[in-house]
Parts: sequence; C-alpha cells; structure tokens
Amino acid sequence: MKRILLACAILWMLLFMLPSGVLGEEASAPEIAPDTVVKFYDPNFETEVRYMIWKEEGPILVSDVSNISYLDVDELDIADLRGIEYFASLKTLHCNGNRLKTLDISHNVELVNLECMGNRLDKLDVSKNTELKTLECDENKLVELNVNGATSLEELMCCDNQLSVLDVSENAELMILNCENNRIKKLDASTNARLESLYCSFNQLTALDVRANKALKDLHFVGNQMKDVDGSQNAALSDLRCMDNKLVSIDTSKNPELWMLDVENNQLTTLDVSHNAKLGSLFCDNNELVSLNVQGAIALTRVYGNDNQLQALDVSSNAVLVFLECDNNQLSALNVSGAEALAELKCRGNLLKTLDISQNTVLSWLYCSKNLFPDQSAIVGLDESKFMEYIFNPQSNR
Repeated sequence: MKRILLACAILWMLLFMLPSGVLGEEASAPEIAPDTVVKFYDPNFETEVRYMIWKEEGPILVSDVSNISYLDVDELDIADLRGIEYFASLKTLHCNGNRLKTLDISHNVELVNLECMGNRLDKLDVSKNTELKTLECDENKLVELNVNGATSLEELMCCDNQLSVLDVSENAELMILNCENNRIKKLDASTNARLESLYCSFNQLTALDVRANKALKDLHFVGNQMKDVDGSQNAALSDLRCMDNKLVSIDTSKNPELWMLDVENNQLTTLDVSHNAKLGSLFCDNNELVSLNVQGAIALTRVYGNDNQLQALDVSSNAVLVFLECDNNQLSALNVSGAEALAELKCRGNLLKTLDISQNTVLSWLYCSKNLFPDQSAIVGLDESKFMEYIFNPQSNR
C-alpha cells in the first residue's frame, strides 16, 4: 500500500512539473526557420520561383518565398505544386492550365484568391482557407469539393467538373455561384442570403428553392429536369434563363426588374409577362403555348415564340419591338399595328389570311410563307420596294 501511495505521489509531482499547455491541448507547431531549404518536386515550378526571386543557383530558402503574396504559374506544364506550403504570405495563386492532380493549400491560410482551372484535380479542400474570397476551379475532374470553413468566400466557380454534391451551407458571404455542367441532383442555397448570381445549368436538378435569396439578380438553370420554380421572393431578379427543362408553368409577376427571360423548350401552355415593364428579350420557342400575353411589357425589343400552338398574338402595345418570330403556330390573327419599330417579322407556317403592316414603316424583313393568304393583296400596306428581304411563297393549301 505504501508503495502505491509513493508511486502516485511521484507521478503527481511529474505532472505538476510539466510545462503549461502540454496537457489538454496540442502544443503549437514550431515556426519554420527562415533558413530552411524549400524542396520542390516539379522543375518547372522551381524554375518559375527562381525567376521570381532572382536566384538562379543555390538552395531556395523559406526566407526567399515567405513574403511572396502573388504567384502566377499559369500554363507552365506543372504537375506538382508541393513547396507552396512555405509561401506563408500568399494571397493570390493562379495555377490554371497545368497538369495538377492534387493541390494542398491548407497551409496558405492568408490566401484570398485561388484560380486552378483546367487541371486534373479530382478533389479540392479549401476548408482551412478562412480568408478565401474567390475560388475558380472550373474544367477539372472534381468529384469532391470541400468549401466548408471557407466562411469569407464570395465567388465560387466550379463548372465543368463531375460533382454530384455541393455543400455551400457555411458560405454565408457567397454572392456568385457557378456550378454548371456537373452532376448535381440537389442544391441548397437557403443560407446564402447575399447570393446575386446563381448559375446551375446542365446538372440533374429536379427542384430548386430560391425563396431565401432575395438579392438574386441572375438565375440560370438551363438543361435540368425542373417542373416549376418559385420566384415570388426575388424582386431583384433581372436575368432568368430556364430553357430545356420540364416547366409546366412560370409566374414572373413578382419580378419587376426582369429584362431577360428564356423559357425555350419546356412544356408551358400559357405565359403572361404583362407585369414585366422592363423586359427587353423574351425567348419562348418550342413550348405548348396557347396564350402569350405581352401587353404591358413595353420595353420588349425581341420576341421569339416559334413552334407553339398560339391562335392569336397581339403586339400592338410593344412600340419598341424590333424582332418578332412566331413561325409554326396556329395563328389566324396577328396584330402588329402599334409595333412602330418592328424591323423583322417572321410568321411562317400559320393560318393567316390577312396581315396589316401599314403602320410598320421601318419593316425591312418579312417572312410570311406557308400561310393561307389568297394573294399578296391580303397583306395591307405591302410595299415590296422597301424590303431588304421579303418571302411570300409558297403558301399553304390546308
């Protein structure tokens, strides 16, 4: 018993004599000595560094590179960037267009801007880079991207990769996100309240909730599998492109700033943009539209509504409209009387028997073949001499 008590007393004394901080937490790693030799694993990388520090021969020391804040090694056929960990002051790193398969920037904690596009990376982890604001890693082979912990991130460009998952829940400062051309099936942007531009085209999304993104201005989700989108909380939205989806309806009445709308190749049956007074361009080709209301969209300069099922179309209130295409519909009525700026009209493949262009004094291109016009006299105000191109024949026999 005495021996046990004596052993405990000795152990207690030893523990008491240990330096503060040894127990309960890891001892901090010692700083790297300035005269430490930096080892490079890629001769092209080493050559560029020597050029930067004006040191053709001799060992490269930590003191030679520790104060470098900007490094551009784009397109130098570099396969290995090991050695970068000694660039302690690095804030900007451009290493685009190389042969990198791995990139470890976990020790570059002051990094603000990183561009590593056009490499062969399959994984990238920036979770230790809390100061990082811009990350561009497009055109790699990424299957894994960890941006958790990168709490200062404002711009993330990761398109043209192989990502199936992207977690941006910890990136509250994010303003621009481009993740196009990946394999993402679900994207949660509910914590990204500052998001202004979201580009997620050509993924595998079936749903996208942007109601929390009230600052959103640009939204592109082309080439997904979405059936609807709720933009009712996005009053600042100005550019909406959602072609090549499965949309059956869309409501833009709460988007007064909208100037570009592209809903081509969907399944829409009606479209009303009468509340979008700033809308300049409308693309709604290849839907199932039986109704298109552009009254009130007074800023429209371009309307493309080919390959639908419209029976009537009225653009008489669209005074600044320059281009109108409505080929291959079921139009028996087309009112262009107030479209004073109309320069080009394509209305081929419809059921028109008459057309009044008497008020369209600047109309220079008219394509109206494959309709039911009995002859050219059915086109009121026709003056062939003023046209750059005019195609009337052939007409349909249906």
